[in-house]
Amino acid sequence: MAAPFAEELAFARTVAAEASAIILTTGPAAVLTKTDGSPVTSADMAANEIIESAIRARFPQDGVLSEESLDNLKRLKNDRVWIIDPLDGTRDFVQKTAQYAVHIGLAVRGRATLGVVAEPAANRMSWAVLGQGAFVEEGRGPARRLAVSDEKNLAAFRIGVSRLALSPNVQKFLCAEPPLQAVAMGASTKLMALVRGELHACVWLGAAEKEWDTCAPDVIVHEAGGRITDVLGHPFVYNKTNVAHSHGIVASNGPMHAALLKRAGHFFP
Repeated sequence: MAAPFAEELAFARTVAAEASAIILTTGPAAVLTKTDGSPVTSADMAANEIIESAIRARFPQDGVLSEESLDNLKRLKNDRVWIIDPLDGTRDFVQKTAQYAVHIGLAVRGRATLGVVAEPAANRMSWAVLGQGAFVEEGRGPARRLAVSDEKNLAAFRIGVSRLALSPNVQKFLCAEPPLQAVAMGASTKLMALVRGELHACVWLGAAEKEWDTCAPDVIVHEAGGRITDVLGHPFVYNKTNVAHSHGIVASNGPMHAALLKRAGHFFP
């Protein structure tokens, strides 16, 4: 008997690979500015079309929430909603840092249940299904299981932070005692470094991140043994009317999560 969500996982991995290929082929051309001031490129839109069209053809009864599509809220009636970011980290993509990703997540009754994160420039794909572990495949190498670091010494923590928008409150968070080492990285590549054990935590101390930024990485972090919550310690609920993470994001390897939350609480706006 196939594992739960085996069909959905195979589908998501295939479509993420197709979206990655079109992103690499298209490149950062035709850069426009959205109403919120963020950039969007023809690659974002092409990847979005591939992913959304595939979902609607294969799983027509499911809802869809995408950063690059109009949200008509019909998804709120669905128990299953695909939450996608066709190109997470467009600023990094435009600047050719290679730190960008494709997110395809599936939330079931509000919980992140399946996630695929492809990093096209690194030729890397990570994935997880709730209760089935997290895995990564690099190039043509074999899939290997993901596991967060077991570091428990907060003073030794390497913290993933925004490469392009390090806010004053995050700087204060890092400089508090004990000082923490900042590792500036683009978009969700920070979270994927966390699940590979290369970082110990990641923080966003603002309200700019949305459901499509975390749904796919959320289940991967969880299945790799880590934790991801808001600054108040609440796990994320998906497919809400308001898709903003209004209380920030703290992701960690787990053992020092409570200490990081307490620290973050002092510097959250």
